[in-house]
Amino acid sequence: EFCTVRSRHDTHHRNIWWVSCLDRTLRKDTMRKANLIRLLVLITLIGGVVAVFSTGSVTDQLHRFLSWVQDLGAWGLVAIAAAYTPQCLLFLPGSPLSLGAGFLFGVVRGVIAVSIGSTIGASAAFLAGRTLLRSWIED
Repeated sequence: EFCTVRSRHDTHHRNIWWVSCLDRTLRKDTMRKANLIRLLVLITLIGGVVAVFSTGSVTDQLHRFLSWVQDLGAWGLVAIAAAYTPQCLLFLPGSPLSLGAGFLFGVVRGVIAVSIGSTIGASAAFLAGRTLLRSWIED
């Protein structure tokens, strides 16, 4: 077992002590699962980037995506917002998608869709950094 002595102050500023024990095998199993999940997420992200860049030029990809979004009508705004999540996670530039949204749906509706998508993407990036990528960021 792995035990540590911990302390904290209560509301009356008294020092409270306790012993915290953790079984090392449980800790190693948890770390192995977390590392496996991190590796799978990384492989998926790399595979997605390779798939996008290997199927033609990025300009053609963007043009096809915006044509598809335009054909969706009002649901195109949802598709624009959904496209921002992986874009934020992969640190891709957002200006082409933002300009395309404004051009297709007008400034107000485009800004709303882009704002919702970028907020969801930023939240996903925060959660990824807080959970899955925490040990890599701390090192």
